Amino acid sequence: MSYTAFLTRPLLSVSNISIPRKISPVPLLRELGNGFFVFSKSEEISRYARCVALADVFDALVSRRAYKKPWPPEKAREEIVSQSGKHFDPVVVEAFTNNYDKFLEIMERYPDE
Repeated sequence: MSYTAFLTRPLLSVSNISIPRKISPVPLLRELGNGFFVFSKSEEISRYARCVALADVFDALVSRRAYKKPWPPEKAREEIVSQSGKHFDPVVVEAFTNNYDKFLEIMERYPDE
């Protein structure tokens, strides 16, 4: 089960961001005009997209996949915290850690089938 849509809500509730009805693709790469691409600067990526990215990674880590077993939620939390300021926006990671119990509640409410 993909929890991403559910997991994004606790992060956004503390960020004063309204959840859009439809998620549009987020441009993470920009063309330089010479055939090369660079990653967008973090400030060019919306806070909503940053929240979705963190929730999606958490979901991927704790969910069973054909190629891997699920990680324990605490191990996934530790990995996300270790990537604060690197892969994830520190403000979003702080919201995640402050709302970690809500993530666990969502996992219990919507278990993998």
